[in-house]
Amino acid sequence: MASLRLAFLLRAASAAAFAACALAGAAQAQDSAQSNASFWLQERQRTEHTRPAARQAPRIRRLVPNKQLARPTIWRRPDAQPADERPATPAALTPGETAPPPAVDPAIATPAPTPESPAPAVPQPPATADAAPAQPVAGAPAAPAPAPVAPPVAVAPPPAQPGAKLSVAVVGDNIGYHLAQGLIDTEIDGGIGLAITRKTKDSSGIVREDFYDWQKNLRDVLASPENYGAIIVMIGTNDRQELRDSAGRQEPLSPRWKEIYGARVDALVAQIKAKGVPFFWIGLPIMRAERYSGDMQQLNDIYRSKVEAAGGRYVDIWDAFADEKGQYNVFGPDVSGQIVKIRTSDGVHFTKAGQRKLAYFVEQAMRGLTDRAKPGPEPAIAALPPQQPQAAQPAGPAPAQPTQPGATAPQAALPAAPPPAPAPPPKPEFGPVLPLTAPPLAANGELLGPANPRSPRGDARAALAPDLATGRAPPPPQGRADDFSWPRR
Repeated sequence: MASLRLAFLLRAASAAAFAACALAGAAQAQDSAQSNASFWLQERQRTEHTRPAARQAPRIRRLVPNKQLARPTIWRRPDAQPADERPATPAALTPGETAPPPAVDPAIATPAPTPESPAPAVPQPPATADAAPAQPVAGAPAAPAPAPVAPPVAVAPPPAQPGAKLSVAVVGDNIGYHLAQGLIDTEIDGGIGLAITRKTKDSSGIVREDFYDWQKNLRDVLASPENYGAIIVMIGTNDRQELRDSAGRQEPLSPRWKEIYGARVDALVAQIKAKGVPFFWIGLPIMRAERYSGDMQQLNDIYRSKVEAAGGRYVDIWDAFADEKGQYNVFGPDVSGQIVKIRTSDGVHFTKAGQRKLAYFVEQAMRGLTDRAKPGPEPAIAALPPQQPQAAQPAGPAPAQPTQPGATAPQAALPAAPPPAPAPPPKPEFGPVLPLTAPPLAANGELLGPANPRSPRGDARAALAPDLATGRAPPPPQGRADDFSWPRR
């Protein structure tokens, strides 16, 4: 009985819950329908709403203030007639009636040419892009033909400036490439006025003509249209090889090898000398390997003898890249005096700082040539005589002038005032600045180099103090802490 009652209650509760859900869904659907209806009603009113003409007219006037600006401007010839003003055809006219003259705007009407008045000017082209070009009308006077235009006259290039840079060709192997790069970098920062042309070939030399024939290629360089003012040669780091001739193979630096090698150097020097330009042969630097350095010294001796015999300039840079003891040094002073790395790790080539230092010594050797190439004073100024200093007149009373009868006596002349003393120079705020790290300079401002490049290195060591040359310490002065003499004095 109790179970039946419980089942009935559950069934009633389920029916009530279902009815409540149905009522809530119906209410939500009604609200959604009302909201959708109101949305579409508002959307219809918004789309069907039109702006009145009274409010639209001012906006049109603001966009197009003048109706004439909205129409394309078409220019017509004075003798052309608008389409709406053309006369009717003869068939449309009545008998005895003549066609009226075409209406012409007086603003553009042009009188017919008469002997007293010149012909009318040719009308200008249309001012707007949409204007059609006017077609020629039959019977109208032809426009005068344009005057022939004279062909352009070729203008000769301006002559070279007197202060132009001196064109220089750098010839050599990979070590010559470093020299050319140092000269280029120096000229970029403001050098002595050289225009460098690099004519180098890596891994080349005078020995291996089968790899690169410098006899032929130097002839091509000198025959080029470029007018070089000087030739710089730096070559030889790859020439420590055997030579081949008709007698066989010759060992490097043997007597026969030096004879053949010297003949080839003579041939190169003869080609440059025949060109008639100054040439500079740069010696090879010290190398890290002791045997390699000794061979480079023997090659430098050949270069020096051959170049100086031909009238060229040999530049020795050996001591510039050696230390105080004459040994190879990776680090050394650059052109500003700072101790930097000047040689690469292979013991042969140069770093950027080393290239600039190498270029410095080459520029010092060429400074006389560049100074002569600089423009001198103008001929008109050079022809002026030197100004002579004016002689100072002695100060004193002027001589008495003879007086005429009836004339008043002249007053005595006052002594001339002495010239004012020159003002003393302004006192400087501080004295001369002496940098402690600057490189030692000679009297002419050049970096100090070897006094006598040809002297052997023993002379440099002999110039030192005798005690330092032998390695013995000098005796200490009496009474100093390291004075161990006995008995004490």
